[in-house]
Amino acid sequence: MLAIEVNICSAVGMREHFHAANKYREHTMSVARVTEIIAGSKKGFDDAIEKGLKRANKTLKGVSGAWVKDQSIILNDGEVVEYRVVLKITFVLK
Repeated sequence: MLAIEVNICSAVGMREHFHAANKYREHTMSVARVTEIIAGSKKGFDDAIEKGLKRANKTLKGVSGAWVKDQSIILNDGEVVEYRVVLKITFVLK
């Protein structure tokens, strides 16, 4: 199972760039977006995370970070049938 939903519209980062021709410093802004991904696995949480990250990198360009927002399990008659993670994926916009 995999779902993608844009959750937070933007985050701003700064980086410094030295402009050798004019001998001055110029600040450029990078804008990033955070999207939420829900991934599942029958094997475990680590596998669900790997699947989510692999899918995010396949769809999104410039993925620069991720964190686990939440974890849950799906039970059937008391047995674990799926491990799920909610990931926040950060990617830099061009």
